[in-house]
Formats: sequence, C-alpha cells, structure tokens
Amino acid sequence: IVMLRNVLVFLMLAVPGYILVKTKVIKESDTPPLSKVLISVGMPALIFANTISMNLEGEQVVNLSITAVITFVFLLLFNWASIPVCKKFGERPVCVTAQYSAVFANTGFLGLPLAKAVFGASPVIDYMVVINIVGCIMLNTLGVYTFSGDKKVISVKKILLNPTVLAFIIGLAFNLSKVCNYVPEIQLFANHLSGLVTPISMMIVGIKLAGVKFSKIFTSTKMYVVSFIKLIVQPVIIVGLLLVARLFINVPTPLILGMFTALSMPTAGTATTFADSYNGDVDGAVVYTLGTTILSSITISFLYFIVMLII
Repeated sequence: IVMLRNVLVFLMLAVPGYILVKTKVIKESDTPPLSKVLISVGMPALIFANTISMNLEGEQVVNLSITAVITFVFLLLFNWASIPVCKKFGERPVCVTAQYSAVFANTGFLGLPLAKAVFGASPVIDYMVVINIVGCIMLNTLGVYTFSGDKKVISVKKILLNPTVLAFIIGLAFNLSKVCNYVPEIQLFANHLSGLVTPISMMIVGIKLAGVKFSKIFTSTKMYVVSFIKLIVQPVIIVGLLLVARLFINVPTPLILGMFTALSMPTAGTATTFADSYNGDVDGAVVYTLGTTILSSITISFLYFIVMLII
C-alpha cells in the first residue's frame, strides 16, 4: 500500500504538465529548458546529496562494488537477450528503439526519488545510487551503441564529464573527507536542489502525454511487449537470481530491494532523445516511455508486494 500510494502520487505530479498543455498555457515544445534544468542541476544534486551521506565503510563498500558489477553484467546480458524478441518488430530503427526501451530504466528521475519516499534513510538508497551511476554509464555506451551501431560515437570524455557522473565523483570526495561534518549547509543546499527532480521529471511526462492520443499508446501491441519485458521480466529475473544466490552466499535485503526498485522502473526518458539523435523510431520511443510509466503504477506495487512476501 505504501509503494502504491507513492507511485500514484508520482503519477499525479504529471497532471499539472498535462493541464498546462491542454489549456494552452505552454506548448509541448517547451520541454527542452525543463529537461536541461533536470539533467544539469536536479539529477546531479540528487546524486551528490545521496553520495555524501552513503555508508562507505567495511563490508558495505564490498557490497556496493558487487552491486555495480551485477548491474553492469545484468544490463549487458539482458540487452543481448532482448535482441531476438525486438528483431521481430520490423525495420532496424523500430527494433533498436524497442530494444533500448525494454532494457534501460528510469532509475534516476523516478527510481531514486521513489526509493527515498518508500524506504527513507535506508541502505537501499546507497545501492540505488550505485545502480544509477552504472546505468548512466551504460546508457552512454551500450545504449548509444544499440541505436548507432557504431562504437566510434561512444565518447569516454562525455561519460566522465556527464553531470551525474561528476556529481557522484565529487560526492565521493566530500564523503571520504567528511567535509559535510564541518559544513552541514552543503548537504542542505544539495537537498534543496535535488527536490527539483521528481516534480520536473513528472511534469515533462505530463506535457508529453498531452501531445499523444491515449488510443495510440494503449492500442500498440509493441508497447505491451516492451512493457512486459521491462516492467515484469527484468525485475523478476534479477530478484530470482539474487534469491537463488542468497541460498549460498550472503545477499543483503537492501541490495535486493535496490535492484528490484531500479529495474522495475519504466523506460528511461532518454529513449526519445536517442531515437531522435540516431534516426530511431521517435514515435515508438514516446509510446514506450509513456506506456511503461502509466502501467508501472500497477506492476511496481504488485511485484513489490510479492517480493516482500518472499524476502
């Protein structure tokens, strides 16, 4: 119930954007400035705020490192495994857009804020931060390659200079140096800016939703296939694998909950951006993003209920 209520609140945050477009106060094309604020300020602040408060001592460091490896390997293998299904969608632009949408989740703009709302100041957040950083790197490497098919377009410099990655690196430095113990205002400043992420990201969803007919979303067979893979298959597999591993080794519950929360999120919003940049299926990307976001209100809560019964 707690998860469901929080997911519904997040979805309701999309309503103002939808209304603003429908009442012609703003246009659907007005989202780029909001996206820039979100990517350049909000998300880095959210990562920084949570990184400087992470527990980086003893066994937890090992667990976080293992989480990074699990996330990397899982996304790599899942991307490969999704190719045969998505190839049936038609021409290459349509296939790669569906493949990307089925693999990469909105772990940052939606997953991390949702985890904070549900779990509060829990170790789950530490795992979510690490998963998000690895996901961000994978987006700009494997994700870019999925669309372009060209390794040359992958830029290590761009990855290292990505605001989110930079915020994580700086946050680690602040965490290890204990600067915030002497200047707690740094944490307060970051917390204020991080509050931009959820309302702005969901408002953008509402704005995009206003420009698409609901019938176009819910009559798309491809959307349901992508949603099934993204919202059900992916989180079920990762939780299943971790529970099996738990029979033989110590797998912390917060790690399981972090992986579940991250990978049960809807399609990453970058699907539309990448589709537009690399001649993909832009219309399909919009449908997948909006469709999975709406359906996730049901799947996240239901699967979370099952997971909590098991663990």
